[in-house]
Amino acid sequence: RHCASCHSFADADGHGIVASSPSAPNLYGFGTYNWVRGFLDPERIASEHYLGNTAMSEGDMVSTIVDLHDGVDGDDEARQTLVDQLNKAARALSAEAQLPAQAAADEKHAADIAEGSELIAGDLSCTDCHRWHDNGDLGSAPDLTGYGSREWLGAMIANPEHERFYADNNDRMPAFASDAQHPENNMLTPLELRMLVEWMRGEWYEPAVDENGDGLIPTVAEWLQSFDSGSSSAPVATGVGQVQSQ
Repeated sequence: RHCASCHSFADADGHGIVASSPSAPNLYGFGTYNWVRGFLDPERIASEHYLGNTAMSEGDMVSTIVDLHDGVDGDDEARQTLVDQLNKAARALSAEAQLPAQAAADEKHAADIAEGSELIAGDLSCTDCHRWHDNGDLGSAPDLTGYGSREWLGAMIANPEHERFYADNNDRMPAFASDAQHPENNMLTPLELRMLVEWMRGEWYEPAVDENGDGLIPTVAEWLQSFDSGSSSAPVATGVGQVQSQ
């Protein structure tokens, strides 16, 4: 109703919610390691799955990722070093979400996460534009601290034009709940906002994991099955593996 005019929420086979004219990133798997790692790939970030159909398709983020890879073109050793660095940075960024389905993988890759955090603040120069914990400033690109967490997602959906996110370069995304003092003025109620955040994070259901222990977002069929409780009212996500009727 609110998101699918711009965002798809569809898996690799195209199953799910597919925007008729996608003009914003596909949010399927948002915050997972695999989603974040794709964002750091020069071809994928420029595709319609991420920023290809947005006003940012030729912006600083896409050009930075492309330039990083162009800088090691023809040097196999340097390219492998960059790939390893980006893998670790993706681990660190994804770990900020604290996704329950990815907890085992985050624990397994704790050393990579720690090193990736240092790379974000150091060699990869992410803090030239982004804030990362105590490094960098707000205002020019989204704050990466807590990226994909419940709080981060809720705040982003509530007001993408906040200084933490896209203060000066928001690409059409509305502020769905920017008036905390008068929620009746917002497009989303507090309950709807909470449900949307939990749904995006896969917390209505205990998802499967892949061979690396990384969380897999349930298929659309699995999601629809979670609604089949014999009740005419839609269930409300109350936590991982818990669904109750409203």
